Amino acid sequence: MHPLNILILAVLAGCATPQSFDTGSEQARARIPVFSDANENIGDEACYPGFSDFDPVCVPIEPIESDRGDYHYPAEEDPQYTAPLAYLDLRTVRQDTSLSHHLKLSEFAKPHQGRWAVVQPHLVEAVQAIRDQLGPVVIGSGYRSPAYNKRVGGVRLSRHQYGDAVDIYAMDASLDEVQRACRSEGASFVEVYSSHVHCDWRDQTLDDGFFGVADPHDGSNTADHEHTMHEHEYDTWDAETLAL
Repeated sequence: MHPLNILILAVLAGCATPQSFDTGSEQARARIPVFSDANENIGDEACYPGFSDFDPVCVPIEPIESDRGDYHYPAEEDPQYTAPLAYLDLRTVRQDTSLSHHLKLSEFAKPHQGRWAVVQPHLVEAVQAIRDQLGPVVIGSGYRSPAYNKRVGGVRLSRHQYGDAVDIYAMDASLDEVQRACRSEGASFVEVYSSHVHCDWRDQTLDDGFFGVADPHDGSNTADHEHTMHEHEYDTWDAETLAL
């Protein structure tokens, strides 16, 4: 073989992709955010798993004066019941935004119930995991502003106001199965009703983006007696499921 041909073959062989070459999968895996254990997004965005595990979606959050009007939160010493510092603006964030593979923003918060909303990323992660277990689910009630919560008969310290609670049922699974799935995904409080299951993650560390950096939960549930729904909250489920 001519020496020039030998040299060309050697150069081509040296440029071939080796077996250990990183084709991008390692970088993609490194982009997957961790949404629980106080590692949620800090700053002016809230980041969610998104439609693809390798492509999280981040949406802007904005500070508002939450100590008045529809967003006047009840005063509590327990840091888990501190008022949010920032919110999603439902007038600017598209309702069809995919927060996870199967779940959209519209399932957790609705603009006709108020312009501003809190949807904590670890809630989306947990509900998506429940959906993975049980198949399609229906969220009848997600975030509620304090005023809307009062208007529909919610309890004073309802976790729906803090963006880490859902009233939910599954299309192809029983309410008992929904209850077990919520508990398996770390729900702090679960209550089964005739038409749905209330699941909330009140003991999870609050998302820094929405709530700022707060002291860890001290383990006490000073207002647990207020978390069980009133009988009037059956009307809440019906109204919100029907988007009234």
